[in-house]
Amino acid sequence: MIKKFVNGIIFGVGFALSFLAVVFISIYYIWPSMMYKSIEQVENQPNIITSAPPLHTPKKFLGSTGTYSTDFQMDRNKILSSGPGVIKGIVLVNGSPQVDVKLRLALNGSVLSQWSITNSSGEYVIHVPYGKYIIDGYELDRSVANKVLAGKIDHPLNPHSSAVQNINKENIGYGLNLNFVDPVIKKTKKHYLMSEEIILEWEPYPNASSYSVQIFEKKDPNAWSNKTVFPYSNTPVVAENRLNLKTQNIKLKPDYFYVLQVYAKDSNGAILSESNREYNGYDFIIKNR
Repeated sequence: MIKKFVNGIIFGVGFALSFLAVVFISIYYIWPSMMYKSIEQVENQPNIITSAPPLHTPKKFLGSTGTYSTDFQMDRNKILSSGPGVIKGIVLVNGSPQVDVKLRLALNGSVLSQWSITNSSGEYVIHVPYGKYIIDGYELDRSVANKVLAGKIDHPLNPHSSAVQNINKENIGYGLNLNFVDPVIKKTKKHYLMSEEIILEWEPYPNASSYSVQIFEKKDPNAWSNKTVFPYSNTPVVAENRLNLKTQNIKLKPDYFYVLQVYAKDSNGAILSESNREYNGYDFIIKNR
């Protein structure tokens, strides 16, 4: 009798231990694994977007990062060494000194200088060997320009070259003084009908007294080549920030693509700025209906 009782206790304890072992394994190994797989499956489900997301258009430098005279022979493997000679210039943004602009000069028709970065006064200093130099243009570091010149364009009257300079111990060279400005902002519609009155508009530009307008026409919206609608000797000049094409002696073509170019001028007729121009794009298209 006692033997049966002891065997029963042993069996019960063994069963309880086995049960606890199964529970332990389930809690610490099987259940977490199943939960992980379940969570992983949820996380791996694709996020389905049912409409067009907003355009991602980071603000960047809108001007040219390389401007050279026609005689400059670009060869990026030809870099002028540093030297005791000095060339100094200034970089402005809307007339104020701009720090941290990284640029280099094109020199003597064939060679690029060392890079320089403008200081808090907007001044850059480039060191060159003594000798005679002609400046044939300049180049900006694109990645830096996209940060410190974001949303700006070249001033239309920025210089691109200089006369001959003899740089030696007594003579410091004069670099290109550059100004970058806010562009004229266009407000054209993307589509116009032949039957409607076509009025092209842009935002008023500070201190502008008049605007000179040009329109470029092309058959392919992505083509770089195009032709002007107005002769350059007779481009429209308006006092308001709009141009009614009905008042102009031109006829736009259906299914052609057009680029608007606006120059803002002060009271003396000097150019203050211009609109940004996408050469491989367009501003508007003309439709029959």
